[in-house]
Amino acid sequence: MNDAGSEMREETRHASYERLFVQVVECADRNLVGMTVSCDSVDVSAGGLRVFSDTHIPEGSQVDLWIDVNAGPGKFFLTSDVRWSTTTSDGGYQFGAKLRDGAATDISEWRALQA
Repeated sequence: MNDAGSEMREETRHASYERLFVQVVECADRNLVGMTVSCDSVDVSAGGLRVFSDTHIPEGSQVDLWIDVNAGPGKFFLTSDVRWSTTTSDGGYQFGAKLRDGAATDISEWRALQA
């Protein structure tokens, strides 16, 4: 499959349809900063996610993610950078989130689950 972010991938992604919440931390559009949006994952890897959203979250934004994984215990808190963003044919949006390392996040547990 060839999509907007495939050339930037560093790990293999797996289809995943999980509910997550995205909070915009930094964004060129100041009206989005602080907004929390309910989204769905499309695919995931140890280092990133492709996310479907009804709200456009532009490339270059920093977002926090709360992911409720059906196959795992509890929720994961992760922080990420939006690497690309596109409009879908049904009027929604998809974006690629590259996960960041952080001591206050669940990145280690997330990577172990994706291994």
